[in-house]
Amino acid sequence: MCIEKYVKIVEEMLARNEKVTLQEVRRIAGKGSFSTISEAIKLVLTRGLIPVEVTGPVPEHLIEVTNELWQEACKLASSAVASERLALHSARVASQENLRELTALADTLAVQVDDLSLQVETLQVERDKLENRAQEAEISLKTMKQMVKDIGLKPVKPDNEKGQMVIEA
Repeated sequence: MCIEKYVKIVEEMLARNEKVTLQEVRRIAGKGSFSTISEAIKLVLTRGLIPVEVTGPVPEHLIEVTNELWQEACKLASSAVASERLALHSARVASQENLRELTALADTLAVQVDDLSLQVETLQVERDKLENRAQEAEISLKTMKQMVKDIGLKPVKPDNEKGQMVIEA
């Protein structure tokens, strides 16, 4: 969008005595960069409002007062633009700081995920070893039971009252 479109919007807003802000001009225009809109505002403020035809001579005092008012209006507008620029800068700095914090947090979480993944892998290996030992113990128990049976010994049961082993008859 060319600067003239923004200039026209700014002039119309001033003619309606509306507050001219970067956001409002952009909202009315529907799009645009803040730097181009800022240029349009400066252009309008430095050259004056919409030209008005004046018939007859204008008293010098009126011209002086008008110029003084215009200069004051320019100062106020510049101050408002500077204030908005500062607010935008502050928001950008805060956003950058938030991004740095979130990036650091993401890095920390990635390290923690790696550590936990390693712990899970270690626990899985340990679990597999324990499962193998349990299977070996089960096979060994079956083999022992078969050996006891083959030699004709009777299995023993613990005596529940005294905790002693009793051979079953």
